[in-house]
Amino acid sequence: MKKFSKIITTMFMLAVIVISGAMLVGCGEKDFDKSKISIGQTSFTYDGNSHIYEVTYEDEKDVIVKYSLDGENFVDKENINLKDVGIYTLYFKLSLEGYNDYTGNEKVEIKGFEAITQSTVSSFANFADAMANVQNNGTIKMFDNVELTQPLAISKSITLNGQGKYNIKASDSFAGGNILEIETADITVTLKDVNINANQKARIAYVEAGKLVVDGAVLENGYRADTYAYGVYITKSASFEMISGSIKGHQKAADTEYTKKYCADLWIGANANGVINGGEIENMFINANSYSQTNPGKVTVNGGKIYNAYVEYGNGYGAKLEFKGGEIITLRISTTESNGNFVVVSPIINTTYVGGVTE
Repeated sequence: MKKFSKIITTMFMLAVIVISGAMLVGCGEKDFDKSKISIGQTSFTYDGNSHIYEVTYEDEKDVIVKYSLDGENFVDKENINLKDVGIYTLYFKLSLEGYNDYTGNEKVEIKGFEAITQSTVSSFANFADAMANVQNNGTIKMFDNVELTQPLAISKSITLNGQGKYNIKASDSFAGGNILEIETADITVTLKDVNINANQKARIAYVEAGKLVVDGAVLENGYRADTYAYGVYITKSASFEMISGSIKGHQKAADTEYTKKYCADLWIGANANGVINGGEIENMFINANSYSQTNPGKVTVNGGKIYNAYVEYGNGYGAKLEFKGGEIITLRISTTESNGNFVVVSPIINTTYVGGVTE
């Protein structure tokens, strides 16, 4: 009986040794060498097909690669559907016998443009198609830069959203006087977090009807040799609002004439209206002439920073600026003689300034 017990005990000890040996083997599995992992193309242009990057591991052809959009559920690449315009975080997992699994992630960018109207989102490879298909009160969300060769005429209420990373630029062969042209009543065009670079080929924006809103946009490098107001030109019954962003860098050293020098960045016409709530403007000119007799315009400054503001007097009428907040570095008020004659005043909050003062 004792001999039988000894045999059982010996067999049990052998089993423990075998199991322990197996556990030691498991703890000794290899890790993937991160330096040997290669990530393929991660940026694509929208074409209606799914796109993901390829992952390979140096010297190991049998590595199994699976992908995931949530970092938890990994599937074969054929089961990942990334076709719409956007930027995605795509996870990958490497598996190979004898190795511990390795998990990582990279961004996948599908370039193009989204036309968004309420809950409907459509992807397009090029800007022109997105503009043609966006509905009134919709948004063009940019996932790529735009180069224009001619003016962009906008006739519906839309938001151009550059997401703080994408820009609209005039090409070197741009033909036309303005990058943006807004001539339709009762519409609002919002420039949201987009850089618009006129490349010194044209004025940034011409607005004679409707409303232009600058919300985080950077408008720069506008220029026209044949006229004045190289940045934003608001005329007739149009209106302008600035929430944030900047309109600067349009003034030329050769501009000595006051109608060019002080209106280089923003011109508000005799019948137009403007509201400045934030952002920065280098030169703002508020126009007055015989059209001021009916529906005279004005600019209300609630915030932001204006480096130079000019309030004009012309044909017996004075332009108007209501200063309620923000900062105006230099405020010039035209005298009744006009023609570039002005006085510089220290702006006081909650004061309305009207062109046509005596020196």
